[in-house]
Amino acid sequence: MLRFLSIFLRTLGAVALFFVALIIVTGFVLSWMVKSSVDERAFLKGTVPDKPPVGRYLISAGGIFPSWRGKEFSTQPGIGMDLVENSGSFDRVNTFNVSMGPGLKDQISVIRMDYNRSGNPLWLRPVLQEMLQTSSGVYLGKIHVRLIPFLPFSIGYFKMNATQ
Repeated sequence: MLRFLSIFLRTLGAVALFFVALIIVTGFVLSWMVKSSVDERAFLKGTVPDKPPVGRYLISAGGIFPSWRGKEFSTQPGIGMDLVENSGSFDRVNTFNVSMGPGLKDQISVIRMDYNRSGNPLWLRPVLQEMLQTSSGVYLGKIHVRLIPFLPFSIGYFKMNATQ
């Protein structure tokens, strides 16, 4: 019985190590693809607006989840929520902290949206999004995942437009 347990634990350790290595390799590949994209050049040309965004902004391109439709920035500074579509209407979910600060990987000032808040699902807390204004009412955002300390991965972009 003890021998079986030892073999099982070594096998489990090897499988876990394989999945960790797979996540790291995938993260590096995605980060390289993001850094090499046309969106990266547009992102680096963007600016932080004079006033932080307030109101509803809808996704016009990109994003990760099909039901994710945009963001709503509160008039209360520092708070925002994702908008997801539910039976033709929008539900507010996943609160994030909004701040201005340095980019996680780029040496520029950005609008940061940090999902590391109690109340958000555990799988969402490592997500940090950054965005810059590319033209009036139009924003380009970059999505980072901080799974491994000091080794964040960039996984994609999204574009948003202000609604009236």
